[in-house]
Amino acid sequence: RRVALVTGASRGIGRGIALELAREGWDVCVNYIQHQEAAESTVGKSKLWAECVAMQADVADGEAVAKMGEPGGGGLAPISLLVNNAGIAGRCSFRI
Repeated sequence: RRVALVTGASRGIGRGIALELAREGWDVCVNYIQHQEAAESTVGKSKLWAECVAMQADVADGEAVAKMGEPGGGGLAPISLLVNNAGIAGRCSFRI
């Protein structure tokens, strides 16, 4: 069994990675921090091809990350691939 954990997979590039992995036959843990509905949408589409679950956790919290990889931690284990995609982008104006 091939299980991938994709951090920041509720939207954007992470969502695309999760969907492609599922198409390729990987079971996928869709990690998100605050966009639950978007994560569940990713899970719904991924389930067309593979087993998939959404997991809320802040990847900056080591304890939360450890729980994602544990059997019975709500995810799929053991994890054999980590795609560390999570990030925060802010908008700002700058002047030249």
